[in-house]
Amino acid sequence: MALRLSRRSAIGGVAAVLASGDAVAAPVYVPLFRIERSKNANVVKYDAVLETAERLAARGPVVAYWVLLAEDGRREGLSSLDRRAYGFRVAPEPSGSWLLYLNAAKDRAIRVVLWQGRWVAQVLIGGRSAVLSRMYVSSDESAFIPRVRWVDLFGVDMVNGKAITERLKP
Repeated sequence: MALRLSRRSAIGGVAAVLASGDAVAAPVYVPLFRIERSKNANVVKYDAVLETAERLAARGPVVAYWVLLAEDGRREGLSSLDRRAYGFRVAPEPSGSWLLYLNAAKDRAIRVVLWQGRWVAQVLIGGRSAVLSRMYVSSDESAFIPRVRWVDLFGVDMVNGKAITERLKP
């Protein structure tokens, strides 16, 4: 007779394994941040891939994918064209955190770090160290090649816990 677990039991089991620090059989994905766009409701999400609660997967510590909210809400991988704008590269740090460089903003590193018991995307927003929750890209779609008007960064200040935003213009 097969054992059936409710969704809540399954999630609780994953939480227990992560809390123990033991390696997990299947990768566990933890949301980091998302990119929203003025073009439509579709978003690109970035998740940390955990090997253990304290360590990201050495191969592929971060994944990015579409959530097609303008359609039926399904998840879809990035195409080769999408990766030019929304792709990234990562580099490990000796501390166990990782630096993430978005292809569209190679000069601004995002640190994927274990902070207060959870993996977060740390970035400077308005000159302050913040946990990045989302970006909003406003673009002009009237020409053949879209042009970015501005990018808004949204997060939470890591010192005082207050919401913080910054607008970047190309």
